Amino acid sequence: GFSRLQADINCMRDHLMFSSDWKYLINTAAMAFPLKTNAELVQILKIYNGSNDIEGMHRRVLSRRFRSEWIVVNDHLEKSGLNNTDPPHGIKIIRGSAYGVFSRPFVHYVIVNQKAVDLLEWSKKTYSPDEHYWSTLHHTLYNPHLHPPGGYDGDPDTKPWLAVYANWGGTKCYGFKRNSMCVFGVGDLPNLTRRRELFCNKFMFKFEPTALECMEAWIRQKT
Repeated sequence: GFSRLQADINCMRDHLMFSSDWKYLINTAAMAFPLKTNAELVQILKIYNGSNDIEGMHRRVLSRRFRSEWIVVNDHLEKSGLNNTDPPHGIKIIRGSAYGVFSRPFVHYVIVNQKAVDLLEWSKKTYSPDEHYWSTLHHTLYNPHLHPPGGYDGDPDTKPWLAVYANWGGTKCYGFKRNSMCVFGVGDLPNLTRRRELFCNKFMFKFEPTALECMEAWIRQKT
């Protein structure tokens, strides 16, 4: 539901208010783990030079998530039986991940730009809005009127995305599948240490804890 997205918005607003010396904000899943050291992250973000790193999918947008109106009933998200209104300002919805790399100007844009604020309000009655809100604002090929700082005007379906790696079935999973995503085990470590992404998702400490301990040792050794 919307509360998941609202939590990120709250954190973004707090960071803008209480600190002026940061240039990038990265949100991560609770079960994610870094594939880069802090020094490597700093080097990579300097190369990004104000660009965001946000996933985008236009061909698999899953319109059922926003064509219908979704409401919370007894702590569960359900269809109300009504159709949702069209997105404001003629915005076309782009699907993506709830997680990304956001430049400070983009974060400021999310909080103060009227089109972004209106899209956020519209998203309250959609399913899993955290998986379309960032992507829609960032990818301007289909929304050239949005003008987000650090946005991307190319094809979202062909753009590499390096913020987070998750195994949805593209390669063998040596752990086990949970909600169609691989929970990494020891056998996944050789692949993970060769990945280019900044983070990987996901680990569960009670499942093969040696896997997470080895990843931690690997990061320390790189540092």
